[in-house]
Amino acid sequence: DHRDLHSFPTRRSSDLIEHLNKMIREKYTLDECEERYGFREYPDMLAPQWSQANKPWRLDRIGETLIQDWIDHRISMLKEFYTKMKNYVKSKSKTTAVGMNIKGIHGHNRGFNHGVDHGVVKDLFDWSCIDGYHPSFKDGVLNTELRFFKAAHSNHMNIESDFSTDLKCAEGQVFNYKKFIPGHGHLGDMGDCHLVSPTTYYFREIQNRLMDKKHVHDVAVLRTYPSVNYNCASVHEKLYPLEQTLILHHIPFGIIFDENIEEIEKHRIIVLGEQEAISDKWLDALERFMKKGGGVIATGKTASYNHWYRPRQPVHGLVRFLGHAPAGKYEEVSIGKGKFVYIPELKVHQKWSIEDWFSVDAGIKPVINEQEVLKAINDATGKTPLIYDIDGPQGLLPEAIWVSENKELDLHFVNYGAENMPLSVKVALPKGKTKAAVKLIVPDTGINESIDVSIGKVSISVNLRSAKVYSCLQIKFS
Repeated sequence: DHRDLHSFPTRRSSDLIEHLNKMIREKYTLDECEERYGFREYPDMLAPQWSQANKPWRLDRIGETLIQDWIDHRISMLKEFYTKMKNYVKSKSKTTAVGMNIKGIHGHNRGFNHGVDHGVVKDLFDWSCIDGYHPSFKDGVLNTELRFFKAAHSNHMNIESDFSTDLKCAEGQVFNYKKFIPGHGHLGDMGDCHLVSPTTYYFREIQNRLMDKKHVHDVAVLRTYPSVNYNCASVHEKLYPLEQTLILHHIPFGIIFDENIEEIEKHRIIVLGEQEAISDKWLDALERFMKKGGGVIATGKTASYNHWYRPRQPVHGLVRFLGHAPAGKYEEVSIGKGKFVYIPELKVHQKWSIEDWFSVDAGIKPVINEQEVLKAINDATGKTPLIYDIDGPQGLLPEAIWVSENKELDLHFVNYGAENMPLSVKVALPKGKTKAAVKLIVPDTGINESIDVSIGKVSISVNLRSAKVYSCLQIKFS
């Protein structure tokens, strides 16, 4: 059961406690028990008790083993149950797609509230879905499930949404992970679309340009398991606005989890946005990543604690990169061929409480010091450009997809409600390429034409205007 935590102590309590203690016995060795609990034997744990007098709403760092274990138990229980369900269904019909509605990445601790961790379910479900969703951009406020789509590329889960509007159709086709089920086909194709419009007709025509193609996410935001699941306050109220900053400033980013630690070299920059609790395994991986030329950005209290959310003793986790504990100032350090950048604080507009978790992600703004974040990204690249650099309205969200690696790139633009405005686009030239031909496609107005392009030493430049809902630049390099 993955529903609200208040129902757990009163329903099947003995079964739940049995599962909790079984999980601990399977998860930890006796040596780890001695380190974690203080004695060399397996504990008999009980569920934490909450009440109106003992509210959990703004738990910040959750260091208590009892509460950590209860969160782990809820997350593992959801995974175990739905693993059994999927295996049963697949045993009857391997071509059947199996999924559930775990909902998206929102501004609260979903592990604590619902037993949901988007990294833990990597390769478990074929799909999840969005319901009751109305994407929009109005008065500078963006309402989007973009994080859900971005995470889908890391946990390999198609996101099912409806095709009721051109905007929803474009969003799903452009940002989504199109999972292939042998004997079934691709999830997320246009097969379920009943809407007839120039935009939907265009997407029906270009399905081969969207399936089994690489989405370019130069920047990856890491959400470590202990940081996001053992904290209900400061981590989320800073991480979520940081991601919003990347979205509204057109940064080509994705979202990754602990389960993606062996895949980080597909990105150029890893962002540790207030990832307070991080393992030695991650620090080792990030050091190797930077020595090979990658960039890492850390903020605030990142790496102050280990994977059990215990203070790192005797030295701070970032000493290995900075040469000293963070000193409350912006720093840039070379690590091998790469860069490490430290931002001392993410300044945010609002403090969050999960007392009303339906509203915590409403009207969210970028961090106040957004220019410092953009500087850090530039510094972390070693001054070589990201796949694209866009000067345009914030409500216009891009996605770059390689149709043919290093030869043909589609740069899609989905307009969530920004006004028709001038748009300046720079796209990096792939290694060995010196020329490019660009075609602009705007299905809604019937535009399908070649446009002028300026060729520089490392990038090409194109000027256009934002379309009402959707447009695409098809770029061929030579």
